[in-house]
Amino acid sequence: MSESLLDTLADGQWHSGEALAASAGITRAGLAKRVDKLREMGLDVEARQGLGYRLTQPLERLDAAHLQATAPAGLRVAVVDSTDSTNRQLLDAAPIDDPQALLAEYQTAGRGRRGRVWRSPYGANLYLSLAWSFTQWPPQLTALPLAVGVACARALRSVGLQTLQLKWPNDLWVDHRKLGGILIEHRGEAGGACRVVIGIGLNVAMSNAQADGIDQAWISLDEALGTKASRNAVASALLTALHGVVGAFEYQGFAPLAAEWSALDLTRDQPVHHRDAVLSGHRARCRRDRRPAGRRRRRAARRAFRRRQPAARVMSVSSPMLLLDIGNSRVKAAWADDAQAPLRMLPTEPHDADPAGALARLTLPPQAPAHLDLACARCRRRSRAGCGR
Repeated sequence: MSESLLDTLADGQWHSGEALAASAGITRAGLAKRVDKLREMGLDVEARQGLGYRLTQPLERLDAAHLQATAPAGLRVAVVDSTDSTNRQLLDAAPIDDPQALLAEYQTAGRGRRGRVWRSPYGANLYLSLAWSFTQWPPQLTALPLAVGVACARALRSVGLQTLQLKWPNDLWVDHRKLGGILIEHRGEAGGACRVVIGIGLNVAMSNAQADGIDQAWISLDEALGTKASRNAVASALLTALHGVVGAFEYQGFAPLAAEWSALDLTRDQPVHHRDAVLSGHRARCRRDRRPAGRRRRRAARRAFRRRQPAARVMSVSSPMLLLDIGNSRVKAAWADDAQAPLRMLPTEPHDADPAGALARLTLPPQAPAHLDLACARCRRRSRAGCGR
């Protein structure tokens, strides 16, 4: 890719093909090939006879010197034009340089959770990774994505976005649409040192054409703010917020951030819709269903319920009603004052292999009774062990 060509087109104004070719010392055919290369990288280049070429929207390049100058002391910042994945590059980087951050204008193999592809058009969004080495394995490492979400909310609030919400465990949402995501990868052994790489992808100025193929509702920061956002200002705010939150997390854990995260929880106080057939499909090995037909019904119910919030495993069968999902890393809960009232989500709690502790921290409504009887949603047995769980 020609840096000079991109720098010339970055203002979003029309530039004649003849002048661009002459400036680069190439033929018009060579210029057309370079323009095609820019389009392959996700840049929306418009061509019109008699006018020449232009970018459909101005391009703000990342300024490595500015980002390093505004970064917290001790944080190394690098900017590259193109890479496969900022997370992958930092995973292979020397830990002795931690904490270190890497930003890219373009990713050829951007990744989301579970190996999903992260669309990374050139210069339209932010692709940022931060590598951090902990001297000891943090006791609440599974809650680190939540802490990073709070850091992102603080950073975006500082540039004017007040409506951000967090969707467990790593999505940034505005107006019921996805603004960005968090991907955390770590290396180390429990009880010893631990190194994490925190990746953040944030839609800043992505156009509909650049987002072609994305199969979920999304929003850009420009749209959310109602004005043009500075990528450098947002990147600087993110680096500052991340450095502060991750540095404190090593010693204080998630507890100081729990209330702030709860206030940003996308599902908090949202209605939960369920059906009896779905609730009977919880993952408990209920004795009543230990037959082939029952297993088939349970599988069908589980598949149906996975598309709903929360996935029921245990629930209160009396009035009022408490619906719980005790997962591998969190406890989700929904509450209803009586059997006819709608279920609404309560603040989600990470449990770090201690579900009992998370249950004790659940914030129930003031009208909740002092004691709740929990039972298997299928067989109504009052003991988890009683139905094989």
